Amino acid sequence: IGIRTYYADAGILVDRPGPGGRLAITIKAGGNGGHSHNDIGSYSIGLGAVQPLGDPGGPSFYTAETFSPHRLDSRLLNSYGHPVPEIDGHLQLDATKVKSVPILSTSFTPQHDSLSMDITAAYDVPNLRRLVRTMRYSRGGAGAIEIEDNFDVAGPADIVETLPTHGACRQLAPDKLEFDYEGARLEVTIAAPAPIAITQDKIDDYGTAFTRVGAHVHLAHSGSIVLRIRSLAAE
Repeated sequence: IGIRTYYADAGILVDRPGPGGRLAITIKAGGNGGHSHNDIGSYSIGLGAVQPLGDPGGPSFYTAETFSPHRLDSRLLNSYGHPVPEIDGHLQLDATKVKSVPILSTSFTPQHDSLSMDITAAYDVPNLRRLVRTMRYSRGGAGAIEIEDNFDVAGPADIVETLPTHGACRQLAPDKLEFDYEGARLEVTIAAPAPIAITQDKIDDYGTAFTRVGAHVHLAHSGSIVLRIRSLAAE
């Protein structure tokens, strides 16, 4: 099926490794219908047949509340549990009400792919002027991924970069995390213009259990937060 699949209308990119590689990612800008989660900009990272980081999936079952006005109280269905930013305490809007998430650029080569999207419309935050998420994927060696969020804000802003996992997370350094799920290990290095505080919140919602790892950064002004992800599986 090739090294990538790109669904331009839905804004969904699936990146696969080259020969001998195991690191893969899929990321989405749109594709939100009536049963949507609030997950604009969400991604899933695979290592072989295992997904150690990213969108938690689910739910495992539904209840009457799932299709009631309380649907988006769920931390699995709203953006709290998805790998998208929380800004000044604000989660994403109801994704079915977000009409347009522009894809700003794409670049596809045998070794490197990238996709940039403007996800500003997914938020109603007075302080936010623009939020651009860019994913860069490299097939070289064991593979590497960068997720960069560029925040254009009118003043100071408290950001939480969310990293959900079904496995375990260990903090190696103030800016470095290790994720381990069923023996698949990823290292995430966080580059930010301010100190980083890490929290872990265990969630079991609609039969889907996962940990929401949060990287908290206080931005004094506009700037970027970059997640650099690499495989530790071979080490």
